[in-house]
Order: sequence, then structure tokens, then C-alpha cells
Amino acid sequence: GHAHEDKQHNKLMVNSLRFYSSSSMTPRPLILIDTGIIGGPGRGLIQLASYLETKGLDYLVCSFSYRMPKSREFQEELRRLHLRATTVQQSSVYDPKPVYEFCRLAKTGCFNLIQSHGYKSHVVALLVSRMLRLPWVAFAHGWTSEDRKVTLYHALDKIMLRFAQSVVTVSPPLQDLFSSLRGSRR
Repeated sequence: GHAHEDKQHNKLMVNSLRFYSSSSMTPRPLILIDTGIIGGPGRGLIQLASYLETKGLDYLVCSFSYRMPKSREFQEELRRLHLRATTVQQSSVYDPKPVYEFCRLAKTGCFNLIQSHGYKSHVVALLVSRMLRLPWVAFAHGWTSEDRKVTLYHALDKIMLRFAQSVVTVSPPLQDLFSSLRGSRR
């Protein structure tokens, strides 16, 4: 329930801050997430963006926009709080335009790292980071298996995450699982 999600989003905030404070560069993250709702990852990103705002650090939270979204709650909350955010339109599952649009945003905003949350964002982050030669920090929130399609997406996600420069997990058990998959504790 909500207590578990609150613990998850608090750990996301702590792990985000730990990552940013250990970095030798001033972070300017382009943050990718595919959500319309404010779940654990969304709450964590709102909290992180609020923190980055208070520190005067540059960032941009980017989400995908669909013709008929199930929810716009996340995007509306970012706007309500006056946090820096944008959406990128995607017309179909295989539409490559978001990759190019995120590249454009990264270049024009002079962002120096790509941060991603969730398998779809990880795919785009992998491509953008390779195209622009930017470091990619992936946040792993855990995996589910409610149907074969999701199970396949999560299996592919575990493979893709091996290419991130750094993976931040939201819990020690998830860190242990990911370390065994990756063979390191980055």
C-alpha cells in the first residue's frame, strides 16, 4: 500500500542525494520517466526536483505524452509546484521521435547526465546517452510479472541496465539482486 510506496520513494530520494553528492561534477540531469500517476517513483522525483530547485541546480523532468493518457496527475503536480518539466509526444509504441526530442532537449539545455526510471525510459536513456556520449544513471524500482508482456519487458530491462554507468536501487535486497545480475555494486 501507501506505506510501502512512501518507504520506496523516501529511499529513492536518499539514494538520489547520495549519488549526486558523490559525483565530482555539478549534476545537470535530464530525468526521464514514463508515468501519468504519482506512485512511489513519481513522488520521489517530485521530492528530488524540489530539492534540486532549492539548491539552484539545473534539471528537467521529462515524461511521455500520449493521445489518450490514463492519467496526467504527475504532470499536473509538477506544474502546480512550478517544477521544471516537459512532456514529449509519442504517437505509437515504435515512434522514434521521443529519442530525437530527448536528444534535442539534452543538447539545448546543456544537461550533462541522463537519469531514467522504468523500462521504457531506460530504453530511451540508453539510446540518448550513447548518441550524445553522456553518462546514464538508471534507477531500478523493482520488477513485477503480472503478465507475459510485462515479464518480457522486465527481462529486457535487466539486460539493458547493464549498460548504465550507474544503477541506483531503492532497497538493499534489490541492490543485492542487481549486483548478482550485473556482477558489480556500481
